[in-house]
Amino acid sequence: MKSCFLLWHTRTVEDDDDSLLVGVHLSSDDARAAIQRVKDKKRFKDYPGGFETAEYTIGPDHWAEGFVIGEGAS
Repeated sequence: MKSCFLLWHTRTVEDDDDSLLVGVHLSSDDARAAIQRVKDKKRFKDYPGGFETAEYTIGPDHWAEGFVIGEGAS
C-alpha cells in the first residue's frame, strides 16, 4: 500500500489545543524539509516543539466504525 506523511503543528492557546495540518508529503524527509521552511513563520516560531509527522496509508477507510460518544451510542 502507498502512504504519505502528514505534517501537523499543534500549539496550546488559553488551555485549548489548536492544531493545523501544515501539509501532506511523499516522504518523512519531505515533511522534515517543510518544517525547516516554515519554522520561523509567524504561527510556528513561538511553538517550535509543536510539529508532528505521521505516516498515513492511502486507500483504506480509517474510521470504518464511525465516531462513538459514550456507551450505547451508535
